[in-house]
Amino acid sequence: MDKPRPARPEEFTEALDFIDRVFRPGQKGRFILQSNYPHAYRPQYAGRILLLRDQGQIAGCLAVHPLTLRLEEARLVAGGIGAVGTDPERRGHGIMSILLEEANHRMRRAGYPLSILWGDRRRYGWFGWERGGIRNNFTLTARQLGPPTAAERRLALERFVPEPSLCRRLRTLDLHHPYGVERPLGDIPDLFARVGRQTWICREGSRFAYLAFQREGRQRRGQYELLDEAGGDAELGRSMLRVLMARSGLSRLQASAGPNPDQVALLLPGSSYWTRECSCMIKILDLQLLIDKLQPLLRRRARQAGISGRFHLSAPGQEALLDLGAGKTQQIELDEQELVGLFFGLHPLAERLAGEQGMELLGRILPLSLYIPTINYI
Repeated sequence: MDKPRPARPEEFTEALDFIDRVFRPGQKGRFILQSNYPHAYRPQYAGRILLLRDQGQIAGCLAVHPLTLRLEEARLVAGGIGAVGTDPERRGHGIMSILLEEANHRMRRAGYPLSILWGDRRRYGWFGWERGGIRNNFTLTARQLGPPTAAERRLALERFVPEPSLCRRLRTLDLHHPYGVERPLGDIPDLFARVGRQTWICREGSRFAYLAFQREGRQRRGQYELLDEAGGDAELGRSMLRVLMARSGLSRLQASAGPNPDQVALLLPGSSYWTRECSCMIKILDLQLLIDKLQPLLRRRARQAGISGRFHLSAPGQEALLDLGAGKTQQIELDEQELVGLFFGLHPLAERLAGEQGMELLGRILPLSLYIPTINYI
């Protein structure tokens, strides 16, 4: 069995065929990943895919895509893992373990403090990933929103067309969010107009709003089942929802959003029910680098909370110092998954890690709200 290595440009099509065979047997040539995530799976990004060959044939693959995360004033580049696949006839031979270990090595060498993926907690927990981040789920109902008014029915709703000025506007709106993933301007067309996604916009004087819908499954073509993202003017966005839900005959619609205040303000008034859950799985690859990147944010929070001190954090294979100013040095020892909970868990530290020395103080500034929008999934 060969050692994993980046795919060459001439292997890109073969890699996509392999992924189709693993995830959609009998549907070779559909290029599922390229259709669903065209911003991430382009021929020029072939080198992001790690291939493991056995006797000349692809036995497993894994892709690592850089994701620039926005956490208030902090910016972190994480390695986003996707397309983890093993030849069905070679499962049970440790191929996934080999690929993940190689990916971790390459991500650390590239200077990524974090790795992000989506998958089963038990499966990936063995390798140090843990559920974290945050996502709000809303159940929008026609009853809660109310029927569209005559004026709302006259609104000029347009299907998204990737013209340069509109792409710039969507990117600018996103840049104002304190939490999310940076979107290069060149990715906007693929993010908002891919297969299975339908984006509507409305320009009403100086006001602007957009709604990005997703169809789940291939039945009932044209029917909206998920609202992946909503943005812009909150009242105009709700007017669009009333009109589009009435047109489609929908009595309810699921929507997701991060902890960004403008997105919550748009969706919450029209919701009859909402929940909050983890948005991904996270592994801390380089604890000291993570702290260095977050230091300005954490120090600001510490000043606002009126706390100071030095915290020596240790986890298997890692040690780091979080310096929040003069004060006693606290020793905190955690395992890999607890470490994720400390920085990016959904539950307050007092609930998750109560009793650990120093947790009462850190609980005033942690965890942080890390959000991966569904529109940025890979």
